[in-house]
Amino acid sequence: MYSIIVNASSAARTSILIILLASVGLSCVTPQTTEESSVTIINPIDNLSVTKELELSVPESKKKSAEKFMIAFVAPSYQEISGDTRSSSAPGMGKGDKEKFNYLRTLVNTMQADLEYILLNKGIRVLGTFPSLDEMTFDQKKRAIYSFIPKVNIHVTSNDQVQRGQVHIEATGTYTVAGNIVMELRESMTGEKLWIKRLESPVAATKPYRFVQKSPPPRGGSLGDALAYAVVAGGIKNIDTTDVALAGAITDFYKELGKKFVDHIDSEEWAKYLEQAESLRKEKRY
Repeated sequence: MYSIIVNASSAARTSILIILLASVGLSCVTPQTTEESSVTIINPIDNLSVTKELELSVPESKKKSAEKFMIAFVAPSYQEISGDTRSSSAPGMGKGDKEKFNYLRTLVNTMQADLEYILLNKGIRVLGTFPSLDEMTFDQKKRAIYSFIPKVNIHVTSNDQVQRGQVHIEATGTYTVAGNIVMELRESMTGEKLWIKRLESPVAATKPYRFVQKSPPPRGGSLGDALAYAVVAGGIKNIDTTDVALAGAITDFYKELGKKFVDHIDSEEWAKYLEQAESLRKEKRY
């Protein structure tokens, strides 16, 4: 329609525009809207925590085992297995790596809070939270025989199909988030691994997205060109749900694995490594 209007003669273009404007009820003044609307995101993964979904009844035997040792909690970290492969064929789509970084930081911060909650509710004594083993003093390592170190390995990809219209560009696709969460228990002085648990999700988390962006109005053209653009573009609304999709996929990925924490943090099992930990300290003369 846009090309028909633009390529018509001046007189014909004026007549076509008058008819179109009358038939659509001056849609150039009051644009029509699509079913989807643009989305303003404040923090789409505020409800990431898994602790409300966990059963945390702890037998007395496990509480007694937990009294035998103290741990230092090293704050969770994340590593991207591979970067985002989102197509660049739709300029302006999504807000890029800054939002992905913010979502992944929210993930590890939530994971830290969830794990602290589980550890304390299981009666495990926690000396403190440290950025790394290197941030602990000699005295702190001596008091906490174990260091608990969780890490997220995450793979974020997206693939989209792009269609270019006369006055807009549209992309639809899916975000996929896969990976694992690794939890380690180390002897604090030597850093030797005593226990390791890798949590894998059998199915990757996926969320679809849609992106629509109108082309800017023509510059320097005639009034007829401007009206032609307004008629055709009036029913198109800019849409970007890529951030919502990315946040949703990250949320599903974490919740699938996070609900398994409670089954694998076991004070009775951890207490079995005390003799080995003490042996390592004697061997290194700590």
